[in-house]
Amino acid sequence: MTLSVEDRLIAGIFVAAMVVTGLVGYMASAKDGVAAIEPPPPSRWDAQMIALDEAALDAAYRQHVANMFLGWMKDSTGQPTRALNGVNQARRAYISAMDEIERHRLVPLPPARP
Repeated sequence: MTLSVEDRLIAGIFVAAMVVTGLVGYMASAKDGVAAIEPPPPSRWDAQMIALDEAALDAAYRQHVANMFLGWMKDSTGQPTRALNGVNQARRAYISAMDEIERHRLVPLPPARP
């Protein structure tokens, strides 16, 4: 069974929305004083993982914004306010996530273990 381009786009947007939702939830739980999952200890792969985090966040943001405009094209009810609210939420989530990524980038690595 082959998925159409539209089906693949919808699946990609869904995954991106879940990533953004997860990041927003994580940020909200950390700010509300709820114990967040302990991050792994620093490793030599941190720089690469930070680059991957940034790339994933960029992709999720692009897909979410595209989804807002696709929704507008499919249903004009309440538009453009609905689309703009979704884009503004994506911007807030992107900024929060990038701030967190930047915070991790600035944390110095401890000396390597023997």
